[in-house]
Amino acid sequence: VSYCTRYKITPIHQHGRLKVKTTAEQQAEKKKEKDKKLAEYLLACEKFFHKKKENEYDADSDSVSRQLLLSNADFYTVWNFRKELLLNYKILKSEGEFHEVCQLELGLTESCLKSNPKSYGAWHHRSWVLLNDPESDWEKELKLCKAYLQLDDRNFHCWDHRRFVVDHGKFPADGEIKFTIDLINNNFSNYSSWQYRSKLLTHHSSKEENTLLAELELVQNATFTDPSDQSGWLYYQWLLGGSKRGRDIMYVNYDKEQKVFLVCYTQALEQSEVSVDIITEGEGAIIWESPGMSRFSRLWSAKLQDTCKVVAVKLSENDKISINESSDLFQIKNFSTWFLHQISPTVLTYLQRELCNYEELLSLEPDSKWTLLTTAHIMKYLDSKKPFHEKIYCNKILESYDRLIELDPYRRNYYLDSKGKEVVEQKISGQVMGGDVGSIDLSCLELISLTHKELLAPFKEIRLSKNNLTKLDAKDFICCRRLYLDHNKLKNFNDPLPNCLEYLDISNNEIGKLEDVFMIFPSSKLSTLLIAGNPICNNADEISSLKRALPTAEIITQDGISR
Repeated sequence: VSYCTRYKITPIHQHGRLKVKTTAEQQAEKKKEKDKKLAEYLLACEKFFHKKKENEYDADSDSVSRQLLLSNADFYTVWNFRKELLLNYKILKSEGEFHEVCQLELGLTESCLKSNPKSYGAWHHRSWVLLNDPESDWEKELKLCKAYLQLDDRNFHCWDHRRFVVDHGKFPADGEIKFTIDLINNNFSNYSSWQYRSKLLTHHSSKEENTLLAELELVQNATFTDPSDQSGWLYYQWLLGGSKRGRDIMYVNYDKEQKVFLVCYTQALEQSEVSVDIITEGEGAIIWESPGMSRFSRLWSAKLQDTCKVVAVKLSENDKISINESSDLFQIKNFSTWFLHQISPTVLTYLQRELCNYEELLSLEPDSKWTLLTTAHIMKYLDSKKPFHEKIYCNKILESYDRLIELDPYRRNYYLDSKGKEVVEQKISGQVMGGDVGSIDLSCLELISLTHKELLAPFKEIRLSKNNLTKLDAKDFICCRRLYLDHNKLKNFNDPLPNCLEYLDISNNEIGKLEDVFMIFPSSKLSTLLIAGNPICNNADEISSLKRALPTAEIITQDGISR
């Protein structure tokens, strides 16, 4: 019999919650009861802090701290005091007796969790007790986690605790993988289960082809069941990009004029891990440096002494490239893994079928942004194994991002950034496959940021005009002589420009003060600076100071007028 039925009270709904009409007398009684509980709580607090101050670890301290936690499970000071209390018991009691104390403490945390299943303090204290209990029952604890996740499968406190239990209880990953599939089959929208599954597979067998195909089949069922739910789609994206790429060389480059050698890797590494060996004639140590002197970097350069003559470069035991000092060198390595990790032919065949399925889903759900985004990713993988001139999905991928901008304007910048990354990859691929690192034109691409800057390091001329760049870190442009950045939204330069830079066009941006272009000054070879169309040009004193800072450079502050 419900409360309302027993006491003949009429329930009403307000803002989705059940409200009960109460009389003035009932309200007064509730207030009296509430005041009584508050007085008892404050009295218990006073007594507790006295016990804490006096370091009294007795039965009374045990009782009052327990009382406080049952009233307020997030009272961290009390939890910490109980840790001290238990450590005192650990000294005074035998191992068996202390185990019994720990069991009682676990009972306390469980009582607290019943009233507040998301109490940080209760979950953390429970973990601490399990670590200190000499006879912790990890199997029982795993069952408790299962029970709480059945009540609320999104309780991240419990998920964290379950990972802790699995780790310390040495439970096999297979059992946890099966547990996640049970929860997922019960609720495809359970993102926590998908996320936990991805972590388990990362350390289990995610690289095995059969496992990957089975997971793709599983997640396809989820995405077709509810195309608007993001949980399955995010897992799908993880499957496509989840495998870790190897640490491979992407390219080697030698700039004869600067006598600079470049090597770029698929992953960032330390200087000591650079595996390239430059063979030279003459004296002079070869020291690898990263742009900006970063400890970890994908791009490393070595400046050779004038007395050195480079003869060859050794990339591995069986890969040695001879170098002619009279010409530049640019050689691509492992191009198929430049932008994506390796995928087997079997998986690519499966993805081709998947693309057909998702295109059919799009015909039924044309406004499904997740379906559209996933098809763009699949098309990218399908094109990845083809020579540049045989790629068939380039334009369709870009059209997908344009459509996503229309469908989901709140994430416009994310899609613009993704589209920019894709078009830059396409441009770079088209150039480097032909061995051309002279000039690259990335103008008029609506770029709001620039990715893959380390791949632009060999280019001698870089055009980024008429984009929407608000900032640019150009320290990776190691071989660049001419840099076009006009008609963007740049406000300043926070990093040094390359020493070999001779021509810089930053006209029609938003540069307002001399200090905004301070990092240009170290560019010792700069002979031409175009700065027209910036607010700084309206300040004669700033322009005069700029001229003094760059005495050998031609500074153009108005169209066709040099100062």
